[in-house]
Amino acid sequence: MRLGTVLGLALLLACSNPKSTAKTTEAATTVPPSATASAVAEAPDASTDAAPAPPPEVLAGADFANDAKTLFRVAACGSTDQPVPAGFDPAVVDAHCKELATMVAEYKKTWVDVAMPFIAKLRPKNLPTTVVYPFGGGDLLGALATYPDGTDFTTISLEIAADVRKVEGVP
Repeated sequence: MRLGTVLGLALLLACSNPKSTAKTTEAATTVPPSATASAVAEAPDASTDAAPAPPPEVLAGADFANDAKTLFRVAACGSTDQPVPAGFDPAVVDAHCKELATMVAEYKKTWVDVAMPFIAKLRPKNLPTTVVYPFGGGDLLGALATYPDGTDFTTISLEIAADVRKVEGVP
């Protein structure tokens, strides 16, 4: 797996924020907690006279693909064969990507290339390929280095995730 792809996946995982999703409305038949059983029992039975309630409104989803592609290109330096999106200075993005490549190479040299052989000696054979990596947050690279045969990763973070929709507004 290419490092750019891994960084992009890590970034996409870090950008999923359940707090930013649309909230659903309660159904009209919900009884408030303050209602007593007797008040509910005394309500008139309108089921014989009224038409059935319409089904709850289905909320439309949001497509964040373009935002994620922009973030992947300008922040994670993936898809470098693609042009820098409009609104971003290509010189700034290229300088960032050059610096990021240097940091990734250093990280690989000083941690991954040292830790992976060490951890490989400790790791039992035939581990499951599903990994839960507590307190890893967006550190998918650490999980991949520790469990290179993993195919399904869940990382858990104490920090909230970012909101990918804000990438277009970055000055």
